[in-house]
Amino acid sequence: MEHSDVPLADSLGMMAQLQQEGKIRHVGVSNLLLGQIHEAEKIVRIAPVQNLYNLIDRRDEDIILPTRRR
Repeated sequence: MEHSDVPLADSLGMMAQLQQEGKIRHVGVSNLLLGQIHEAEKIVRIAPVQNLYNLIDRRDEDIILPTRRR
């Protein structure tokens, strides 16, 4: 996973602002840990979460399934 010098809260805050201005409709994230997803959802409504998950690689199952069952 690559890491950015920009804090997650700052990036998502900008996305929330763009959403409020009507410039984007949905905000999605990828390759976040469960704690980061919870942090993100405090800032903006998260539509899709895209982590690696398939028949062979299910290491993120405990992250993806609990957050998307709503």
